[in-house]
Amino acid sequence: MAIKWTDEVIEEVQTWVNRGMPYIMMLKRLEKFGIKISQTKYLKRKLYDLEKKKLLQGIKNKKVYKRHESSVMDKVWCDVFIKFLEDNCYNYSYKEISAMSIDKIRDTFGLTIKNSKKLKKIATENKDRKPVKVGTRINELRKALMRKDLIAVVHQKDLEIPNDQVVPFCKKSLIDKIFFVDRYDEAEGNPDYIQVIPYVAVRYKDKILVGERSSSEERLNDYLTIGFGGHMGKEDSTLESCAIREMQEELGLIIKRKNLEYCGALYTDITPVSAEHLCLFYVLEINREQKNSIKLNNEHKAIRFKTLEFCLDNIDKFEIWSQIIVRSLANDNIS
Repeated sequence: MAIKWTDEVIEEVQTWVNRGMPYIMMLKRLEKFGIKISQTKYLKRKLYDLEKKKLLQGIKNKKVYKRHESSVMDKVWCDVFIKFLEDNCYNYSYKEISAMSIDKIRDTFGLTIKNSKKLKKIATENKDRKPVKVGTRINELRKALMRKDLIAVVHQKDLEIPNDQVVPFCKKSLIDKIFFVDRYDEAEGNPDYIQVIPYVAVRYKDKILVGERSSSEERLNDYLTIGFGGHMGKEDSTLESCAIREMQEELGLIIKRKNLEYCGALYTDITPVSAEHLCLFYVLEINREQKNSIKLNNEHKAIRFKTLEFCLDNIDKFEIWSQIIVRSLANDNIS
């Protein structure tokens, strides 16, 4: 009976291999089924043979096979991963996944770095949601993973602006150079594509809004910022519409286009994050009613209005864009 049962498992493992499931995920699935590979030499040998066959096939096709990487298409990966969640009741909450590092997500689920980033982004955006039925959550996750995340970029060679300073830059000439690519498939980590970010400083009288970043972007975690904004998506008709949307999402502010004052562009390659992005800097003046309506979201641990002197005294605690902009404001280089 045990041999027959083992043969059935072997057949199932063969299905996993054919579907492109990473080796580490196979091991986790077998553990969930209560199978200890060390106790079943026949199963261990068969699994090794299947993995060796897959490795040789990868070499034959001139593809490099690594433990945490797979050449399978996103659709195949999504189906395999979701099936893994369904079969094994792998019920990590979005909050738990959002608290993991990219490496931890990769090791836990046996994913590629690209898909680990994608899963963390989805989890971070939804971590405060109330629990729902497992089936519903899995269907939503499948749809989210399959959705393309198109963002605005420009070619590095088209950036003809001085580094490390806010400079007047014609938006129209920039708009003519903008095109959209998938954030995780094409933009992230690609030095040829510079991602466009509307970056808005919020002023109230003689103070400026300062935020302390949370873990939504690990490389900026715990830094202070005077800028609020995000990637320009395909759904944004203009840079200003993107800024308006981001103000509502990040701060709960309802503003109009006429309230935004464009001040210029900033590019610096001092840090890995800034080297991948182009800052389009805006200033937003708000009134008392708008100030009282500001709400904290999950991208920031805290927000508070501070003087320019405070920002200068704590300049090293700010992310690099904010450092450059604060110094420019202090020197009256920006209105």
